[in-house]
Amino acid sequence: MTTKRPAEGDIVKTQKALSSTGRSASIEREASVTRSAPIDRETSAKRNISVERNTPVERNISVERSTSAERSNPVERTASVERKAPEEKPSFHAVNPEWESGESFHADEGKRGKSEEKSSSWFLTKVLLTLTAFVLVCASVVLAIRYDRMRETLNHLEKERALQAKEIGEGGQGSGKSAISKNKQNRPVVMEPSDAASLTGTVPKDGKHHVYLTFDDGPSVQTGKVLDILKQYKVKATFFVVGREDAKSIALYQRIVDEGHTLAMHSYSHDYAKLYVSLDSFQEDLHRLQNLLFDKTGVWCKYYRFPGGSSNTASKVSMKDLEAYLDREGIAYFDWNVYGGDGISAEVIVKNVTANVDKYKESVILLHDAADKRATVSALPGIIEYLQSQKDTEILPITEKSCPLIHTS
Repeated sequence: MTTKRPAEGDIVKTQKALSSTGRSASIEREASVTRSAPIDRETSAKRNISVERNTPVERNISVERSTSAERSNPVERTASVERKAPEEKPSFHAVNPEWESGESFHADEGKRGKSEEKSSSWFLTKVLLTLTAFVLVCASVVLAIRYDRMRETLNHLEKERALQAKEIGEGGQGSGKSAISKNKQNRPVVMEPSDAASLTGTVPKDGKHHVYLTFDDGPSVQTGKVLDILKQYKVKATFFVVGREDAKSIALYQRIVDEGHTLAMHSYSHDYAKLYVSLDSFQEDLHRLQNLLFDKTGVWCKYYRFPGGSSNTASKVSMKDLEAYLDREGIAYFDWNVYGGDGISAEVIVKNVTANVDKYKESVILLHDAADKRATVSALPGIIEYLQSQKDTEILPITEKSCPLIHTS
């Protein structure tokens, strides 16, 4: 039997058919494998990728296998993590298991907070102690200075009292009474300042007519002008000042002293409603002014003029009690017997002074240098020129040698 050899075209067709059949079978097998084992498909794909790249990726394949296995089997994944946990680096919580609850952490924070609070509290305490010590040192220095000044003042007053007692003894007055407060025989006496007919005066021992220019209610802007005029005419006067603590007033206090005038007191407040309410209020007011002047100028003032005069009727306290208090303090008070006038023109002031000053051998002229007393400044040159033209007339400031002039009631 003869076998017919197939043609080349048939062979090719047969090979293509077989190839197609083989691919179909292969695809079916791959699909079947994929459905039955998803993990093998992914693994195969990863292997194919690794092979295609021609790179040894065994480690990657192992990781992928592990990941695939974990996804496919959660129980095995958990077990794997638990098995690998001991090999991992100990975590913060593994070393400090108590901190998982946060109690130990917060306790440590509390300790640090308390430590910081103690440190801050101690720092503030040290600062306060330092400041307190500084204040105490400053206060001690100030008190020491004041004590020294007061001691000097007391020594000076004791010397004055001893001198007065000696003068009284030499004069045959062995009673020991104060020459200022008790020995009034040689004092000028004024019944009422407005009653010229009742004014009397003593004759100075040197036979001259002594005139005292006195200015009340300063210092003010007018005080500097008054000082300029006095300097121009080479005349010394007495300033009964009130209490002012601004820089300009303090400078005027000092200028009064520096230019040789007498610094005297006219109350701190010049407020009748406060000054004359009681003896205590009077004392407080006087010492406030006395201490102010001493602190600013170094002068311990010993001369006083009552606001309204010693015969005023505004005081609720007996004027005799106030006079007795001044006497105990060694302070001499001065009234006046020649009044220039208040709130009038300069011409009238000059006329009032020149018409009355010659009636007494010891004349105390009252003028004002308050801020609104411009007329005083205008009248002063005429008053001084008139006094300097009079024979045997001498213009003086009040001093220890001056005999106090008072109003009698």
